[in-house]
Amino acid sequence: MTAPKKKRIDKETTRTARALALLHKLRDSQRRVHLSDLRDGEFGCDKTVGRLIGDLNGSWDIFRGGPLIKLEKVEHDGKRDKALILIDEIPEVSSAKSLIHLPVIKNFLSNLKGTTVSDQIEERLSRSINALSAKGKSTMKSLDRKFIHVSKGEVQYNLIFEILDNVIDALVREKLLKVSVQRDEDIKTYTLKPLALLWMNSNLYLAAYKGGEVEGKQPYTWAVEGFLEAEVLAEGFTYPKGLELGKQFEAPYGLLKGKSVHNVVLSFDNRYDIRRTLEYRRFGENQTLVVEDDCLMLRFQTNNLDELCPWILGWSDLVEVCGPKSLREMVAERLLSTLAYYPKTS
Repeated sequence: MTAPKKKRIDKETTRTARALALLHKLRDSQRRVHLSDLRDGEFGCDKTVGRLIGDLNGSWDIFRGGPLIKLEKVEHDGKRDKALILIDEIPEVSSAKSLIHLPVIKNFLSNLKGTTVSDQIEERLSRSINALSAKGKSTMKSLDRKFIHVSKGEVQYNLIFEILDNVIDALVREKLLKVSVQRDEDIKTYTLKPLALLWMNSNLYLAAYKGGEVEGKQPYTWAVEGFLEAEVLAEGFTYPKGLELGKQFEAPYGLLKGKSVHNVVLSFDNRYDIRRTLEYRRFGENQTLVVEDDCLMLRFQTNNLDELCPWILGWSDLVEVCGPKSLREMVAERLLSTLAYYPKTS
């Protein structure tokens, strides 16, 4: 009987806990800590501390135009040392979790790097968050859930930056947004509760509830380039507690285009060459590869089962389709039609 495997600690959770501990320590010690005092503590070594500083500074730089922590060479207890110095104000120490999650927003922006759209988003984020900080409000509330990267593609924008500016400002500050859009020959006006900005299908979309509607259902999605006007209203709203829009948009274009999203499960022979092949190729969103009952179980989501059939047939008896049922039937039908072209020979 084999010993049970130790549960792996999620790296992101560990980094979040360490970052939070580091910020607590900096505050408790009046914004200054010596590196030598951290080596035998919860951080382990210089390299780990350096990585945490890089995470925090990289995230903070997007919004405040500078670092959060600086490292300075000093003498401490008669020896050469380095001091970590907190050089910016943080609304809440508990916001460290969001600070660590801000690389998600950096990844969101990295898809637009080198474009004026990316610069516009960064600039507006910085201004909106600085305005909130001046009022003593927490700037990190729900921020990591408001920027969602769904799919890659070439940048194809026809945006009015004043409109984008107001969309982001309302999103960050949780204010109602009044927009005008073209509907056939009429121009219609809507009041929206902005929930998230989506980078999807080579464009920017705003996920939002309409003002006055019951919350809890799937939000509407609006192409930002389709807004003729956008105005930030004085009235605010409460961001829905526990709302995780990223999960609703995980499948490519599933919600936006209304296509059916299929959860595909394939079982492969547990061989090294097969595992390496599957590890280095992306087949769909939310892809996972695990070993179960000595089989390689590949799971992912797709809205196009047709394109999978030839690939699955190419694996012959090394793969079994566990789901969905419609895919099993499609593969079986395709196999029969293929075999019809190759009559049996003695």
